[in-house]
Amino acid sequence: MDEPLLDINNLKVYYPIFKGSLFKREKVNIKAVDGIDLKIRQGEVIGLVGESGCGKTTVARAIMCLTKLNSGSVILEGEDLCKLNSKELKRKRPEFQMIFQDPFASLNPRMTVFKILSEPLLYHKLAGKTELTGILSNLLKEVGLSPRDMGKYPHEFSGGQLQRIAIARALSLQPKLIIADEPVSALDVSIRSQILNLLIRLIRDRSLTMLFISHDLSVIRHISDRVAVMYLGRIVESGSNERIYSHPAHPYTHALLSAVPVPDPDKEKSRKRIILKGEPPSPINPPSMCTFHPRCPYVRDKCSTITPEFEPIQEGHMVACHFPLSS
Repeated sequence: MDEPLLDINNLKVYYPIFKGSLFKREKVNIKAVDGIDLKIRQGEVIGLVGESGCGKTTVARAIMCLTKLNSGSVILEGEDLCKLNSKELKRKRPEFQMIFQDPFASLNPRMTVFKILSEPLLYHKLAGKTELTGILSNLLKEVGLSPRDMGKYPHEFSGGQLQRIAIARALSLQPKLIIADEPVSALDVSIRSQILNLLIRLIRDRSLTMLFISHDLSVIRHISDRVAVMYLGRIVESGSNERIYSHPAHPYTHALLSAVPVPDPDKEKSRKRIILKGEPPSPINPPSMCTFHPRCPYVRDKCSTITPEFEPIQEGHMVACHFPLSS
């Protein structure tokens, strides 16, 4: 196996909060990310999936050095991003860029498209002022917009067009890694497929390496090479796209897949949906040992007494479960 472009080891991010009254306060930690390992090879698209609140966005922010780690490392091409000082991080920043979930919030409403796209190029001294118009014209064409849009402000665009601008901004520095955090979830259903197809074309044409985050398994299936499933701050299963969708091994993955609608009305009507009991536990006080055992339909005594190891059940297919459903 080639050396990974991105190597995440034992990543932990805890957010401290205070409980109790004004006179007697107790500090506790929200375990947003509780020790994950993830490797992404050059030219690979990894889909990170899980229900809301499982820690997906915190992983993205930790990789981008926007959130302080409690422990672990984020190594990009041999350099631990978490150990770089501000000057070193500025040098490294063009190599990894992010597409945020909400294009309305991620673009400055007081800047024109020209200023939004030219700012990173000028800041990192990757282009001169005389070159900007040509570079940005080509960039806008690549994401399906017109060069005439450079003089407009964000409020003059639709949500889908704004996300195209956000994608163009991420691509402007020609990064080696892109983190896409729910890039289509804030868009209308009719627009999602257009943005997904744009991303797929850019991945192919530019040989992009991407961590694509979503709670929508059908979207993940459409774009990713490998899938990692998160539950309560931990990765519980990972494997190839084909393997995860055809032979899910973790009960949580199985339940998520059962909720994905099938376009055939007859199959959808006869299909059995797995309904998990209870609510997702609080990350302040997660269940001991296997964190999924209070909701698992296949729970046994061992699940609440021994922590399952994240182990391979087939080549490239790993799961943290004492009793995987397939092998």
